[in-house]
Amino acid sequence: MFLTEPEAESSGPDETDEDDGFEHILKREMERQAVEEAKVKAAAEALGRKPWKRQRISDIRGKWNLYSSQWVEDYAHKLCRELEDNDFTDPVGTIEFAKHLIDETMAPYGVGDMGMELDIDGGPSQASPPGFNKPNYASLNPESIKIFEDGDEKQFTININFLGNGFLELRMDDIYFAGIMF
Repeated sequence: MFLTEPEAESSGPDETDEDDGFEHILKREMERQAVEEAKVKAAAEALGRKPWKRQRISDIRGKWNLYSSQWVEDYAHKLCRELEDNDFTDPVGTIEFAKHLIDETMAPYGVGDMGMELDIDGGPSQASPPGFNKPNYASLNPESIKIFEDGDEKQFTININFLGNGFLELRMDDIYFAGIMF
């Protein structure tokens, strides 16, 4: 990555041009994620203004993009990953809902009416719950779902709420993800 002359001059005695590039990429990616998060937060706010009106959830089948400025920051700082210009050019992950994702091997534990698969860059991959039932109404009250990562016995919990109109909120390990259906 090449720096312009003003960017190169901005480096202090303890900073390198490489640090400036990293912080620039991190800031840009967090801003991109925040733009998409704002759309979902606006949908949650609108839903919160009408608590008496129950909004039915439309079809949730398909893939949803997940956005999270907090995940980008954690990925870069806490997980000590290096960001490159092509990292997180759009979503940080996806969540998919479909009948074909129902895991019949989990039948003794309750399958539900729909399968789910969660993939987050640098996080869980092909993670799914033993059972999942599609909610009927939009809600600000999240549903806790136990998830197992593919090929791993490790279990973790996500909290998810569908806001309607192709928006959802997901929380994993206190990290907020905004979901937008595509």
